[in-house]
Amino acid sequence: LAVIAGLAGIFLTGNVNEPSIVGAVSRGLAGFFAGQLLWRHRMLFQRLPTLLLSAAVAAGVGLSMAAGPLGAGAVVPLSLLAWPALILVTLRARFMTARPLVWLGDRSYAIYLLHMPMIDIVAFGAGGLRGDPLTMLGAQLGLAAVTLGAADLVYRRFELPARRAIRSAWLRRGAKAVAVGAA
Repeated sequence: LAVIAGLAGIFLTGNVNEPSIVGAVSRGLAGFFAGQLLWRHRMLFQRLPTLLLSAAVAAGVGLSMAAGPLGAGAVVPLSLLAWPALILVTLRARFMTARPLVWLGDRSYAIYLLHMPMIDIVAFGAGGLRGDPLTMLGAQLGLAAVTLGAADLVYRRFELPARRAIRSAWLRRGAKAVAVGAA
């Protein structure tokens, strides 16, 4: 229902880049809950042949291009067809188990949370990035390194302990429910 509500909002605004609460909430509902559905039914989707998933990627991109760059019809085939199919195909690739990619994947939420504040600190707090291309490249690489370092710290010091605490609480809750049901 949330995906349908999000899609309805996207079609009502008519522009996927609509800078309003309706546009933002609609994109959020459709994208987040489509991702949840993909995760919930991942075992079913993983059984689909790679050729079929590749065709879904091509069809989604083709439909999106036919719909035009900003119309509501452009985002739907990308978000609900091409992107999920591409994720499923990519997860089958052997290179996805490479240590650096697993490390990045583990820290992806922390990177997501930290990258904009880090950019804002540089852009606004330090007066922005200016200079010749080599200076700009160095500054960008430095910013990426600091963001990755901060994300690693947040992952190890906050995210992992929070996960353990939440799992422990759920296990205790489940054990209490079983004990109450047995009594």
